[in-house]
Amino acid sequence: MTQPKNIADCRQLFVDDALIDRIEEDVRLHLHKPVPREVVAVYDAQWEGCTSMSVTIFKDAETYRMYYRASGRRQNDWKNPRVGYAQSTDGIHWRKPNLGLVAFAGSKTNNLILDSHPNLGTSAFTPFKDTNPDCPSHSRYKAIAERGSAALYGYVSSDAIHWQPVNKGDPILVPDGRIDVGQRHFFDSQNLVFWDALRKKYVMFFREWDGRLRMIRTVTSDDFEKWQYDRSERLSYANTDVYGDSFQLYTSAVVPYERAPQIYIGFPTRLMKDESTEPYLMASRDGRQFYFWGKEPVIPRTAPKDRQGNRGNYMQWGIVRTGDKEVSVYATEGYEDAGQSRLRRFTYRVDGFGSVRAGTQGGELVTRPITFDGGQLVLNFVTREGGSLRVEVQDERGTPLDGFGLVACRPLQGDEIACVVAWKSGSDVRRLAGQAIRLRFEMKDTDLYSFRFRNVSKGSLNQPDAGDGE
Repeated sequence: MTQPKNIADCRQLFVDDALIDRIEEDVRLHLHKPVPREVVAVYDAQWEGCTSMSVTIFKDAETYRMYYRASGRRQNDWKNPRVGYAQSTDGIHWRKPNLGLVAFAGSKTNNLILDSHPNLGTSAFTPFKDTNPDCPSHSRYKAIAERGSAALYGYVSSDAIHWQPVNKGDPILVPDGRIDVGQRHFFDSQNLVFWDALRKKYVMFFREWDGRLRMIRTVTSDDFEKWQYDRSERLSYANTDVYGDSFQLYTSAVVPYERAPQIYIGFPTRLMKDESTEPYLMASRDGRQFYFWGKEPVIPRTAPKDRQGNRGNYMQWGIVRTGDKEVSVYATEGYEDAGQSRLRRFTYRVDGFGSVRAGTQGGELVTRPITFDGGQLVLNFVTREGGSLRVEVQDERGTPLDGFGLVACRPLQGDEIACVVAWKSGSDVRRLAGQAIRLRFEMKDTDLYSFRFRNVSKGSLNQPDAGDGE
């Protein structure tokens, strides 16, 4: 008998097959693609240009922050560029504030936060807000950047605007302990770091190059400033032999998903033979092995617009909530072939990167044995016309539990992010907490995006849970 997986009260997304025991009939895992929205930034200022990219976006209290490489081919500064900044109140409408920090062409009237520097890395400057409770206020914001594709440098800030290098200005990570500018070609894209509150580690994802393929590596640190390359690992992919297929994957865009932080969501870039690029979806529960949705990109080169050329289609780093039922991601378009670099917003349904999709014939999904904490089962789903969804709770051998059988479940229909499942006896499942169970979902014309056992200590059985964010 399979050892039950304890999911506690954590939300579970269908971005992999980790909890699936079997899928039957007209049901399958389905990849969702984000919906293209408006262009949110055009990098056309004198200090920007057609190679501006490596964008980072995160929400900081009520402010959305954007950082990007401010460079253009004409200035020939894309290898060690300036860093631009923008901000927003909604993640949709952005402004570039006049910061007065960096001189360009004799004027500080611009939105630059860092100038290029001959001895410090400023390329692909990628910040994050450090939520480590032990983090001092003077380094509440941290960032990494690369120089010459050969070394990573660290920065800290107290206000997200004014930045200082760490480690006395020396690199914080060098491949094999050597700086070999222009030869190793490590780090030549957007590398990233974040604080993982569950693992209590700083986690880095960076690009590597083995002389044949671009790939992604990961490494952890206890303090952000000390990283050891010899402890890093190349990512593996549970459901496909990416390296055997000679995929070139880099620019990982990995982030712990806010509503399910035990799951990493990433959008690695695939470099094609014609030098064009396309982002794909991958997900991981341990940060090293990923489920790779490799059949088709999430943003194809045919998406609007100017994505067919050289490196004109990268997903940038950041997944932010921009509506009751949506999250936004951002991808570049244009680049030097098009003579202009732009940033476009795309939207997913909340939790909607992948789903279990049932067609018109219907079918079912049965989970592997799990244990949970909580008092109610909450689902995020959409039914199409004529569609419905019912849930049965079974013991670990597959026998329906009294009162929680399929026929006792009230059919679910509609478009719901946090729908409480109820049986004839009600929605209270507290007496099952801690037991090994399986969930059986009977579905027809439905997309099921996520489920969660809601902890009733955060709300009564009759009230929506504020922790769900709905």
